[in-house]
Order: sequence, then C-alpha cells, then structure tokens
Amino acid sequence: MTVEDVAPLSLRTARKHGPYFIPSVHLPPLKHRPRGSVLAQALSHLALALRLDGHENVHVPMLERASAKKADALDKRELTDPIQAQAQESPVQFQAAAEDQETSQAENLFELRYSRIWLSALVKTGLAWVDDDPTRAETADEDVTVLLDRATELLSACAGKSASGPIFRIYHFNSPVGSLAVKMRDGTLTADALGSRTWGSAPILAQQLMSPFCRLVNEKKPPGKTSAMQILELGAGTGLVGLAIAALVQRMKPNLRANVCLTDFHPDVLENLAFNVRQNFSSDLAEPAGHSVQGQVSVAHLDWSQVSKEAAPDQSHNSTDDHREALSAHPQNDMIVAADCCYERHHAVWLRATVERYLSREYVLGNDRCNENSPLGALHLLNAIRATHSYESRAIEEVFPAVAEPTRGQNDQLERTSLQLRIVNQMDFEGYDDFGPPTLRLDVPLDHARVSTSAEHTCWEQHSTAGTRTRFRYHQIRWCQIAVE
Repeated sequence: MTVEDVAPLSLRTARKHGPYFIPSVHLPPLKHRPRGSVLAQALSHLALALRLDGHENVHVPMLERASAKKADALDKRELTDPIQAQAQESPVQFQAAAEDQETSQAENLFELRYSRIWLSALVKTGLAWVDDDPTRAETADEDVTVLLDRATELLSACAGKSASGPIFRIYHFNSPVGSLAVKMRDGTLTADALGSRTWGSAPILAQQLMSPFCRLVNEKKPPGKTSAMQILELGAGTGLVGLAIAALVQRMKPNLRANVCLTDFHPDVLENLAFNVRQNFSSDLAEPAGHSVQGQVSVAHLDWSQVSKEAAPDQSHNSTDDHREALSAHPQNDMIVAADCCYERHHAVWLRATVERYLSREYVLGNDRCNENSPLGALHLLNAIRATHSYESRAIEEVFPAVAEPTRGQNDQLERTSLQLRIVNQMDFEGYDDFGPPTLRLDVPLDHARVSTSAEHTCWEQHSTAGTRTRFRYHQIRWCQIAVE
C-alpha cells in the first residue's frame, strides 16, 4: 500500500482543524525528493504531533458526574454490569457521543496510518539524494543519519506506548486557592511497568479532590491529632495524584500541613516517580529503593502482594529490609488515594490487605472523628470502566462490599461487630482515557517559527480530551462497624 492509497480524508481533516499540521496534507511527497531542511521540519512537526517533543499543557476540567449514589442505595445489578449500565442510562446521549467519538477516532487513525506509511517509506529510501544535494546546509539536523534515526524513532512511536520514549506534560488543576501546575514525565511503557505512564484516572481523581481537600482548613481535627496529616498514594505510577495534593498543601501553608508518601513496586516506575518529585520540588532526592524524603513528599517501595501474604492467617513471610523500611514509613494514614491500579482480579484482594494495614482506624463511619463529607479517613479509589477489564472492575465491589444502612456508625443494638472496609459512596464520571493506540495531536501550528524541539520551551494546550471517551468509577471506602454472627 502506498501513501496515495489513503488520501481521501485529508481535505476534510484540514478544513476541520484549520492552519495546523495535518500529516496527510503537509508531509512532503517523497517522490519529489525534498531537501534535508524540508524533511527536518516535517519530522519536527510530526514529533510534536506524536507528543515526543515539548511540554504538553493539559488543563484538567471539573467533570460532570454521570451518576452519584450513596452505597446503601446502590443497585447490585448495576454494580456488576457497569458497561451495560453505561449504555442504558441515557441511550440517545450515549449513541451521539459514541458516533462523534467514532468519527474523531477514524480521522485520527487515518492520519496516524498515513504518518506510519510515510515514515516507513522515508526510512526505506535511505535518503541518498540528501547527501548528493550540493546546496545542502552543513547542519546537524539535516545530516542523513540524524534524519533517518529521527524517522525510525517516530515510526516506533506510531506503534504505540510500549515503543515510544518519554513524554513531558504539565497538568493544570483548578482549586479554591487558584490554579496549580504539576510537571509530569511519562516514561517508556513496558509490559511489567504500566505505571510509567499517566492513565486517565489520575488527573480526574486529583481534580475531584481539590475542593474537599481545601475544606480541611476549617475542619475540626480529631482529639490528639498532630497538625500534619499523613497521606499515602498506592500504585502511584507517575505520582500525579499525590504530587497534585502536595502542591495544594504547599499553596495552603501554614494553614494546612501534610506528609505525602508515593509508593509503587517496579524499580523503573520508582525511578521515574523520583524524577517527577524532583521536577516539582527543589531539593535533591535519594535513590527510590526504600524510603527517600523530599521535604513533605516521599517515595517508597511497597509490594501489595507481600502485605497480603503477611496478612494471611497461619503464614509467616520474611520481609526484605527495603520492604520493612517502606512499611514503617507511614504506619497509619489519614487518607489513601489510588488511581487506575486494579487491572487484575487479585489486585483488589491485595489492595484490601494494604489498606487494612495503612488506613488509620481513628476514623470509623459514624463516630465523632469521622466526617463523611471529609476526604480524611477514607480510601479514594478511581478506575476506568473498560470493556476489556469489566471483570476486574467488579472485583473491587466484591472485595469492598457496599455498607448497609443499619450498620452505618455506632449502633447499640449490634451485640457483636467487626471493623471492616466498605464502600460508602460511589460516583461515575465521563472523561477520556489515554489507553490503547496512540493519538496524534492535530493542533500543532504550521508556522515553524512557533515550533521548537526544545522540551523546555515548547508547550501545547490540551483540555483533557485526547484519547478514548471513557466512564470512570469512583469509590469512597471507609472503616465501618459491621454486625457479625
């Protein structure tokens, strides 16, 4: 198949997006043997379109709630079939959104396919004519080897996240104390290190926690509680949720103080997590293996499976020194956050064991220390509802059942009770998930004077609409007194 075979959609795409770089319109035809400078400019535009160069400004909106229910009013059938419920809740709107998404995805896939074919053809030519051009400028970016290496890199990026290199983004959050910016580097994605990339749940959860967290300034602290809160992020990945909270705390000093601990398991993820902490806070950070302190932000290795094994009855497991150090870092936390970290069924079981160990039991639903409208005393969990992972999504609601009304709080009629973690609140949000094939940016300006390949100076605007339209499910999980037989 040649480049010319996939051209009919290009004019419609160009008319829709205006004076921006559209691969099918603006990549130079190779049969005309374009000069090295023209190829260098085209590759520069394409690198920006593939999000490989520059900082991408992502403005995170407050999303509309698709639904919100107290746990005691949740319909079990809805919980166990979220994909079907999504389609049935509002069929007309759902169909319209699906059609718009399908059209947009078709255009983007066309441009991505065109780019891939063009890059493949460029690499195959070897660019011999560039070396033979007597008018070629002796600059590094027009060197044949440099051009071919860049084209090969971009061709790999077209294959998806696992083949692309680091991506730099600046996430902007709205809060009651003003806009907050958090710098993120997404590392190279591998099969065993999915946390190297920022998935769609993280910015949504961070934004939704902004206002509730600010209200803590006026909240009465539990008796005997120190002024600094302890906050733990599980499966932190790139650390966006925890770093957004840390940035908010820094903005609200001295009225609000908190120590934020970001945890994950894979060494590559921890290394990238430490880099992101350094990007947002000035002091140097030690190696992430173990517990590394960065002012009020720390990075720690934490293995959920190890915690789950240690919690199992009649079993004894030896922890490594690193693991013991991580476990002792934050023995009791006022708040735990986790975004898009349950993508296997057993992860929900491991998560429960970890939260049981680390979430403070000072906050029991219904007692005088637990304010149900406060973010404190809860696990705040957000996951994308993906058709490919619906079974794993249901596992969360099986491991953390919804609390029943009679057991909410202290009840003198309950002779025997057990302290258990239960879902007390649930909300669904509509947003976008950067999961699956890569998407091209179609807002890279054609004016080359506005294009720079320097990551320090290039910034493109985005309003969190890249990726696949997805429903996200939020769960608030708290300690509850549950009657036992």
